[in-house]
Amino acid sequence: MRTSRKDAPTSAADCPAGEKDARVSPAAESPAHGRRRRLPGWAVLLGVVAVLLGVDVALSYMMLTYGAESEAIWSSYYQARDRRIDTVVVGSSYAAHAIDPAALDASLGSSSWSLAMPAQDPRGSYQAIKAAIEDHGIRRVVYGIGVDTMIEDPWPNAAVVSTLAKMQGEPLGRKVEDAASLATDPGFLANHKSLGVMFPWTMGTIGFSRPGIRANLDRRASGRDPLSAAEGTLPGWNYRGQGYGNAALVLDPTNVGSYWNPPAKTMHHLKVNEDDVLRMLELCQQHDVEFDVVVVPQPSYFALGYGGMLCKERAALARRVRRAGGRWLDYSMARPDHYRARDDEWMDFGHLNFAGATRFSRVLGRDVALVERGPARRQGKKDGGLGSSFFRYDQLDGMLRSYEGLSVVTLRASVLMDGRVRAKATPVAAPGTNVEYRFQLLDGSGAVLSQTGYSTSRKAEISLPGYQVYKVRVLARQKGSAKPFERTATVVLKSGESNE
Repeated sequence: MRTSRKDAPTSAADCPAGEKDARVSPAAESPAHGRRRRLPGWAVLLGVVAVLLGVDVALSYMMLTYGAESEAIWSSYYQARDRRIDTVVVGSSYAAHAIDPAALDASLGSSSWSLAMPAQDPRGSYQAIKAAIEDHGIRRVVYGIGVDTMIEDPWPNAAVVSTLAKMQGEPLGRKVEDAASLATDPGFLANHKSLGVMFPWTMGTIGFSRPGIRANLDRRASGRDPLSAAEGTLPGWNYRGQGYGNAALVLDPTNVGSYWNPPAKTMHHLKVNEDDVLRMLELCQQHDVEFDVVVVPQPSYFALGYGGMLCKERAALARRVRRAGGRWLDYSMARPDHYRARDDEWMDFGHLNFAGATRFSRVLGRDVALVERGPARRQGKKDGGLGSSFFRYDQLDGMLRSYEGLSVVTLRASVLMDGRVRAKATPVAAPGTNVEYRFQLLDGSGAVLSQTGYSTSRKAEISLPGYQVYKVRVLARQKGSAKPFERTATVVLKSGESNE
């Protein structure tokens, strides 16, 4: 007997379209073919981010130079956690190559460490000072600046690389603080390269060559710390301890003009850099730390070439530093009987070598000691009696005349449409120096094809015999000198090209 209610459909086929037979179990229904459960959008996004992060880390591991100078310096600092340090040196490569901590300690009686490194901008110097105060309770900071420290914008590549190096030995809280300081710095944030903090392999890399990447991976796999890995990675650079490394190279002063150019005439201090110097000073005063701004030595052609260009602005910054309680020592204005670097003390055309840094640092240590605790200080003289050892900024003429002879000669040349070379020499010399010039045309191997006689004219036109690669050279000497030449500069030209 049928048990279904009256008039009810007897099978699924009897059901009206769009209705289900209540007698059919849902489990008995056949699933739709080809339908798959999709991952939530947030899960897909997290997966993509994880993959990109993994690629970023892998590329940084392969291509971010292991054993870069800034990484080596921070590594050495963290290895000295238990060492007594009362003085730190900060600043860019000018300070890193000019101030030898051991030589400074010998005459100052300090226990110092160098945290100066290539292209360190004032913001980076501030972060280094802050770390040294927190880690060692330092009592003195020496901030070394070069001829163009105050006029240059921060270099994002160096800022990213040095910040990452600093973060490697820090607790989590300070890592976050360093990353935030870098990423939000007003002078850095506006630059698209600020994204380099997230993609460091784009900033300080060894390049895309397979041999370079292989060598970098080998250094990482060797188990050596960054300081040990730096030995041999940086040409000529050797580590001497206390955060200090340098080179024994000696620059040949006769041909500096082949790769050094006189400065532009419109350079000015950047307000952001000056303000950061005052931030450093304020930080030091909050912790009872002495703050010394030291303009490190510069070659004669910098002093003579820049002339009075920055004297007014340096004088103004010096007044701000002194009024705020800091000290200012400018060795570009030192009198020659007090200190002046010798020609054989330069590694290149802006940085002292080992010998130069040792001698300068001993002088600096004696001067700082005199200012801090000398008899003149006890008599109320803020400069410790050093005023007579330096030219004032309003004594520029006297400073320039304290140099002698020809410092450097530079050369500009262009190929004219008629096949001649037009050449012009520019000397950098002490006031009153008379210079004469000889121009030469050389072939690709350096053989002299033609030359002019010596003349006081700084310009010459030379005929080209063909269309191969040529060199143009100028020989310069003081007028009346019996020397074949004192300074020289060379440029390489091809027909139709110019370095003007």
